[in-house]
Amino acid sequence: MITYLRLLLFSLTCACAFTAAAREVEGLEQINRDLDVIENVFRSAMREAARDRVRISNVRSDYLARQGVLVTMDVSASWISINRFNNDINIDADIQSLAEIPEMIRDILAELKLAVAPYEPQELEELRALRTEQQDIRSERRKTSRSLHNERLQLARTTDEDDQAAIQQRIEELKAERDAMYAQEAVIDVEIDEEHERLRDLRRRYKDQQEATMNLAEAVVGAVCAYGSTFAFLDADQFVTVGLNKSNEVQYFTFEMDHVRNCQRGDIDNETLLARAYSYTRD
Repeated sequence: MITYLRLLLFSLTCACAFTAAAREVEGLEQINRDLDVIENVFRSAMREAARDRVRISNVRSDYLARQGVLVTMDVSASWISINRFNNDINIDADIQSLAEIPEMIRDILAELKLAVAPYEPQELEELRALRTEQQDIRSERRKTSRSLHNERLQLARTTDEDDQAAIQQRIEELKAERDAMYAQEAVIDVEIDEEHERLRDLRRRYKDQQEATMNLAEAVVGAVCAYGSTFAFLDADQFVTVGLNKSNEVQYFTFEMDHVRNCQRGDIDNETLLARAYSYTRD
């Protein structure tokens, strides 16, 4: 009987332990409202700092009880609008180096004095098509010019008037074909120049995007310092962490609230705030 009572008492004790409620966070409703403000502040501040060079999206803030706030956002290259084959499309400028490219494309890039890195095969598709068309027309024009030259030689050697008339007719037809090909070449030359300029612009945009990505740390520090008051519900020994989700890694910046408030008051500058922060990345 005593053993039974002990088992019953033990069972009741375990049941009470398992049903005990976890501690609640005080003022959670207001904290959630503050988190909404934080998301809007960082969304605006980071987009303003990055401008059109990178895209800031999916900004989210989370409160970690007794630890601080985690703000995360996706960082990716800006969309670039391109008109290809009379169709407006958008591509992501966050593109990788080409492992292999056709020899003709290598020649084109060498002529343009452009590095390979910013371009994918589809980005060179239109230029490649124009180059192929240009080469085909030039080949046909050379053939026509040779035929025209041969007909003129034949005309000079022919004394029969009927034969001369027939040859002259062929000469006029060949001249018309050749002139039409010259006109086609001129149009393609203009289109190739426009395509070259588009690729140069893409390269400039790619370079701007790289520079903007490198300067995101300054944008993060600027936002944290300028809007430190939005973290008023955090204690001085708690932290604000900002995570930048990039294509192949996540970069984190962790700031102690005491340092954030010092920066907001002007006691330290942004550079000092960044120097005191923890910064690290993970794949």
